[in-house]
Amino acid sequence: MEFIDEILKRKELVYAIDYCIENNILAEFLQKNRDEVMVMLCAEYSFEDFKADTEMLIQEQAEQIAEKDNQIAEQKEYITELENHIWYYNSSTVIHFISLNCLNCLSLVRNKSHPSKQATAN
Repeated sequence: MEFIDEILKRKELVYAIDYCIENNILAEFLQKNRDEVMVMLCAEYSFEDFKADTEMLIQEQAEQIAEKDNQIAEQKEYITELENHIWYYNSSTVIHFISLNCLNCLSLVRNKSHPSKQATAN
């Protein structure tokens, strides 16, 4: 009996689609997509199924967004660590450079002010 009901349902759908095409109701769309429309109309798909599928998709997307947010947070933390390391390296390099220049300046001043160094320089 179920098989016969399915055949009658399909015949009714074919008739309905033909009627729409003949009366110019979505005619162009139905002519191009007749098979897909038949499959969709024959499918046993309720509002509850649609709602459940939609909620599942929303949950999956929320999980993907949360994962991306975690990745972004980890990358920001890594960038902050790199910035701190670069700042430390640059500041210690600058301090080292300044101290070397100070020592060089001090050495030059000492050489110019020491009388024995001046005599050997002439």
